[in-house]
Amino acid sequence: MFPQWETAFFLNSILLLPKEYPLFGKKRSNKPYIERIGSYAILINEDHKIGIVEATNANYFMLPGGGIEIGEDPIEALKREVLEETGYQIEAQNQIGIAGEYFFEKISGLYYKKIGLFYHVKLLAIAPITIIEPYHVFYWMDIEMALKKLFHPSQVWAVEHALK
Repeated sequence: MFPQWETAFFLNSILLLPKEYPLFGKKRSNKPYIERIGSYAILINEDHKIGIVEATNANYFMLPGGGIEIGEDPIEALKREVLEETGYQIEAQNQIGIAGEYFFEKISGLYYKKIGLFYHVKLLAIAPITIIEPYHVFYWMDIEMALKKLFHPSQVWAVEHALK
């Protein structure tokens, strides 16, 4: 059976999203949520370590990636975000899956429904170029440790799903 799809109109971009996908967190009924679609990288090196980013301004760990900007497609956003956060140029290999999450962002004081598009990626260079976002620190980490440190449950799901 074919999955059912819904169209997401997002900042002048049109994305087809499945009607059902894993959804984490608890939605507070009395709060307005901003829907934010982003692309995120599952980057595993030859030593079987995963690349993760520490957001030092928010004090948590996350997968490299982030929001899709006006006019970007998900792969363009993925490449831009990974370069900004890690300094590495990458090539998207295949999509792992889609997962959503309700959460409150302490820094902005806003409630978000994040929809993550998760991709296996390959490094195109051995060393990073320049990291553009100074409050992000990139680490190669043992996968089990990364699973414990990742802040977003949707990203933990994506890593576990990628390893199956």
